[in-house]
Amino acid sequence: LDKPIFFTWTQALSLSAFGMNEAAVRLPGLLMGLLAMASTGLIAWRMLGAKLGVISAMLYATTLMPTALAQVPVHDVALVPWVCLSLLFFWEADRATTARGRWACVGAVGIFLGLSCLTKGFVGVGLVGMAYGSYLLVTRRLTIAVCIRGAAALAVAALVGSTWYLAMEFRSPGYLHYFFVERHL
Repeated sequence: LDKPIFFTWTQALSLSAFGMNEAAVRLPGLLMGLLAMASTGLIAWRMLGAKLGVISAMLYATTLMPTALAQVPVHDVALVPWVCLSLLFFWEADRATTARGRWACVGAVGIFLGLSCLTKGFVGVGLVGMAYGSYLLVTRRLTIAVCIRGAAALAVAALVGSTWYLAMEFRSPGYLHYFFVERHL
């Protein structure tokens, strides 16, 4: 009950596909580590250019903690790609030239934030909120429209994440209080 379900689902899928062995248990962490490396590089690519994107991905891949976490079956490694992709799509929403493109990016942010909630609770939402909020404040881009897009992304995230959390509350009454109040606060 202490950990959300996403990483456990990936491990169960891997074990059912590849059998009960150590490699199958470790595969989801490795894949999430690779996705984290790629998403880190992609953010840098979009913000700073192709060369720095490749360098950023290489630096991430050779950093001790991410490399170590990708080799062990822990939930933490799965949080990084969802945070990176959420930030990337907020960035893209700010630069979209059409309303449809902007809202598609906001929907993607919501999905990735929802996946971060299913991976690690509210930690991903907090990280994205602090990083993107700080960026908006420093660059003086905080507007009502941006706040509305952020609220819409949170609504999508709630839809994505709530199904499992509500099922847990139904199965174990008091779970929501335990997980979100006692564990988070």
